[in-house]
Amino acid sequence: MTPLGILVLLCSSALGSIQVRHAAKKTSKIGGSVTLECQLMSNEPNVIQITWYKESGNFTGAVATISKTYGQKLLGYYMNRIKQSLHKTLNNSAITINPVNQEDEGCFKCIFNLFPLGASTGTICLEVYEEQILEPNLEVHKIGHPDILGMLYIVTCSTTGKPAPNISWKLPENLDIVPEVYSIVNQNETETVISNFTLNISSTGYKNVHLSCVVRHPALSSEKYLTTEIKYIGSQEDTDLKTIGIYIIIILLIFISAITALVIIWKKYWGKKKLNKPLDTKSTGCLLRNKSLDC
Repeated sequence: MTPLGILVLLCSSALGSIQVRHAAKKTSKIGGSVTLECQLMSNEPNVIQITWYKESGNFTGAVATISKTYGQKLLGYYMNRIKQSLHKTLNNSAITINPVNQEDEGCFKCIFNLFPLGASTGTICLEVYEEQILEPNLEVHKIGHPDILGMLYIVTCSTTGKPAPNISWKLPENLDIVPEVYSIVNQNETETVISNFTLNISSTGYKNVHLSCVVRHPALSSEKYLTTEIKYIGSQEDTDLKTIGIYIIIILLIFISAITALVIIWKKYWGKKKLNKPLDTKSTGCLLRNKSLDC
């Protein structure tokens, strides 16, 4: 190749790499609508044609074209489900897929054919998901801790869905708790979200704590509330003191009952003894004769 030919090739490569601005990734639910858009970052080049091409997924091939000479064309598989957005210049291009189905998942390339510079391209990958969510679950587990007065409760709210569900809490005022949130991506591309916190109810000042886990997800028509109540049952020390008090009361009752029984038995015994005691005939005779006791 001659030096002049090499120079022309280098210039064409440099000029042909005009940047295309676009989103790297788009997501859409099945049955929804999604717009893919590309913008050539220059107003000077002469754009001959723009081609949209699906380069991965269940279907590949040309999707749509637009040019100054032939106008816009929708092609093949997307002929009835795609719409091109028209602009005054060919420096911007957008296609809208409606409704979206699972086969639309894949990467789409926008190709700007420039004269005399060549082609500038951009690639947008579309992720399609089905809105789904499993039944949320709220659990409360009681645990004991030897260094803490009172009982600890681990409160956990969890659910699985696609896209990832959102979990928040509705707690009593002045309850200073910051829940921790964990997320696990499953093999079927759903996401399990777990939110939990530890509650020491004896330090809250509440006898009963009402709390709600609030779940939000596109598949739900409204927010879902899971509500529970945690009651303060006292610490182990409180329970021991109550048990000791009960034992003392029982012992006192037994003691009082025994004393009462002894008193009743004593009275019956001495009453019978008095009734069975023989009369003093001498004293009785004196009394009958109204004489003194020394008669």
